[in-house]
Amino acid sequence: MCGFRLSAVLLCLLVGCSSPKPFAKNVKPLKPTDQEMQFDLAQANEKDGQLAKAEAGYRELCEAQPDVPPYHQRWGVVLTRNGKREEGLAELERAHKQDSKNPNILNDLGYAYLQAGETAKAAELFRKTLTFDPQNKRANNNLALALGYEGDLKESFRVFQNTMPEAEALTNLGYVATQNGNTDLAVKAYSRALTLDPDKRPAAEALTQLVLLDQNVEQTRSIAKDLNSLNDPSSETPDELPLNGVSPVKQTIVSVSHNSPKDSTTRKTPQTKSVSQKINVSPSGKVQLSDRDK
Repeated sequence: MCGFRLSAVLLCLLVGCSSPKPFAKNVKPLKPTDQEMQFDLAQANEKDGQLAKAEAGYRELCEAQPDVPPYHQRWGVVLTRNGKREEGLAELERAHKQDSKNPNILNDLGYAYLQAGETAKAAELFRKTLTFDPQNKRANNNLALALGYEGDLKESFRVFQNTMPEAEALTNLGYVATQNGNTDLAVKAYSRALTLDPDKRPAAEALTQLVLLDQNVEQTRSIAKDLNSLNDPSSETPDELPLNGVSPVKQTIVSVSHNSPKDSTTRKTPQTKSVSQKINVSPSGKVQLSDRDK
């Protein structure tokens, strides 16, 4: 989907990404206590945004102990955050191969594919995550994003509603529609969200930005008309929103912020260069990487 930013795709496995660098030979093994301390330090660096230090720490752990899935998982996440998508995806795939039923690894791998734009592959991995952990809210919301980016907005909206109130699901639907370049649907979704919850600030901010960024007079008038009808009982209900027959936009990068090992807050999504991507509104649900395994 053209001009995305949230949950994207790191093509590595299937698209001939470069192989990860081989592990260094003759690496001195770390004692179990040293491993634990170094892993904690690397995670602390990751959480504090010191990604270069975190990457170096995880790399050393993986070279010393190549059979520990969480090391490859966190290293893969940090590599992708540092822009090294091919290497990051390779490490996440390595972690998945070592622990194929771990829902956190599955979700992180899917999230990496989503960031790279491989939405179908990402959706498949999120579904697998939910087979092992049906209550995983992050995987559920990531799946909703992937479906929306694929163009299945009706199913995307339904899946969002599994974990959040209708107004919040509509706000996220508006976000997805904006990323797809469908501003008409975005306006209707945000407007309906505000009808249900007038205090829904993300929806109000998104509508304001859509109006300010739109240079077309007729479109601006149309949006203003929708804004004026927020309290009109005749406003469209979710079932009446044009969710079907929407062609997905080809995506190159999806965006939802990465999550630190212990921080479950959602950060704002970086925006790319298109009308829809200039809107600094992030999904209201938690769509992000898993926390580290407890």
